[in-house]
Amino acid sequence: MTSTFGPYGWKMEAAEHEFPVGLDRFRWFARFLLEGQVLPFFKSYTKLLLSPPVTMVKSWARLQPRTEHLLKALVSQSADSKEKLCEAWKKNPKYLLSEYLEWIQESLHNEVSLKWPPSHK
Repeated sequence: MTSTFGPYGWKMEAAEHEFPVGLDRFRWFARFLLEGQVLPFFKSYTKLLLSPPVTMVKSWARLQPRTEHLLKALVSQSADSKEKLCEAWKKNPKYLLSEYLEWIQESLHNEVSLKWPPSHK
């Protein structure tokens, strides 16, 4: 994050900030996951999603069941990072599969199911 200070707009050095704890943190993580920014596996399906990933962070996202199901699944395992997501897959390899299948065309369900869980290396 970059910022300025004072009446002259002095530039301050860029600094990283952790996203605050809360549902928005999970919504943004879900968006980045669906976009393929967290794991490359998802990138190959991004253009084939039934809704764009940005839907996760829209104010009306609650109106789409697929967004709520994905959000609830992430919250249930506190999966708001790549590391936590991979830990959840170690415990349950089918974690998030049904929620992700809601986002993709039915014709791709078998293909995705066979590749699940995504490689996290």
